[in-house]
Amino acid sequence: MSAEKNKNIAHEYIEQVWNGRRTDLIEKYMAEDVVHHDAPGVTDRATIQKVVASTLDAIPDFKVGIEAAIAEGDLVVVRQTLSGTQQGEFMGLPASGKQFSANAIYVLRIAGGKITDLWGLNDTLGIMQQLGAIP
Repeated sequence: MSAEKNKNIAHEYIEQVWNGRRTDLIEKYMAEDVVHHDAPGVTDRATIQKVVASTLDAIPDFKVGIEAAIAEGDLVVVRQTLSGTQQGEFMGLPASGKQFSANAIYVLRIAGGKITDLWGLNDTLGIMQQLGAIP
């Protein structure tokens, strides 16, 4: 598959699943044995679906802004802005009602039209500070 088609798959995944809140479409975009290399224990599609659903439950207005995307071969790099308002438990924190906005960069490997691997760097410290968990 061409790098441009892979970039389109990454865009569609973000827009449909995250911004469109369509966790039922994860099967369309992810391989069954997908691995999130920066999230221990997230080594299959079912686990990713649970993580996405719990995030969207805790942050009902969660939004992923795509700032830039670069594709080469089977890899797509996406620079993102994550934002939302924490209304439920998130990362062990009780609901705060606070808003956050943070940068993230994700690398997705796409094979056969599905995401097989993810690597991600989120500004978790910035998120925790904005939610009031860390001074």
